[in-house]
Amino acid sequence: MVSVLHAYLNYSLNNECPQSGKINLLKQHYRNVLPRSIDYYLLIDSLNLLFGVIYEFFSKDSIAHGIYLQSLEPYILTNRFDTILPTVLKDFINYCIDNNNLNQLEQCLDRLNVSCLDLDQIIEITRKYEVYMTLLHIYSKGFKDFTTILKEIIEKLEDIFIGNNGTSYSTKMTLIGNQALVFIQTILVGDMYSFSGRLSYDMVHFRRNEIVDFLSYLHLRRTGGLLYNNLRILLYFNTQNFFNLLTMAFHNEEFLYDIDTLTRRIFCDILLRVMVGDVQFSSHQISILFNCLSRQLAKSGQQHIFVQGMLFEQVINYLQNLDIYLELNIK
Repeated sequence: MVSVLHAYLNYSLNNECPQSGKINLLKQHYRNVLPRSIDYYLLIDSLNLLFGVIYEFFSKDSIAHGIYLQSLEPYILTNRFDTILPTVLKDFINYCIDNNNLNQLEQCLDRLNVSCLDLDQIIEITRKYEVYMTLLHIYSKGFKDFTTILKEIIEKLEDIFIGNNGTSYSTKMTLIGNQALVFIQTILVGDMYSFSGRLSYDMVHFRRNEIVDFLSYLHLRRTGGLLYNNLRILLYFNTQNFFNLLTMAFHNEEFLYDIDTLTRRIFCDILLRVMVGDVQFSSHQISILFNCLSRQLAKSGQQHIFVQGMLFEQVINYLQNLDIYLELNIK
């Protein structure tokens, strides 16, 4: 079978290959030949040939080389294979960068087995181009480090908030911030980020608690000496999405089992203290907090929400003042 495939490729590229005409004809010819060839090599489970002899064959011509690298993307995105030889991967990465296909590169890297990656090379590239989805994937899957990259993202969000009072985030920074929220949600419900299935049974309890501790961490940085900086910056960034992920976690039975009742109560207490006592949060943002907590309080048999008397009075006073403010503005 292998000899037949080699003969087919040799004939297609030497006898059927257009010898003259527009360059698009040559590109189209390669696009017709390559996917069919890749399918056959995958069918006979010959990745070593696909990334060895065949890759060298197509590397002799710059146009064929580019089409080869371009053809790998759909197979990676559909999980047809998750390992690539380092030399081929290096060329694939450079091809994506040269053609400004960073989003496609990010999607592909997140689907590859971490064990086949040159981590130093990948980390250098992803930091340079701020491909944080891949950094979150590599650090959590490869290094079992679930907080370093989260901390980096939060510091970037904080810098922007301090610079313009959180009035605007670039499209790229909005994407990165949302990726951090998705990462947190993924871990809290017991999944691996980003396309890697479930967290192992012996890991999930520790990682859930690690993320909750990270969000609850009481420390100072630069936001005017305010506490609970990790949590506060994420709430500044996107209050609605943060409470959406929290609601999903509170509806997850495994999360409720792993995060004990006292820890959940403390976390909700921190949320109230952070938002009610901070003038940076708008009435709309605080209403999202109250809406989330009220839904949890209304749940039958809930045991994780306990609002202290003084904080509860603050909530009531805030709602009353908000009603008066809205009534005056309506008139």
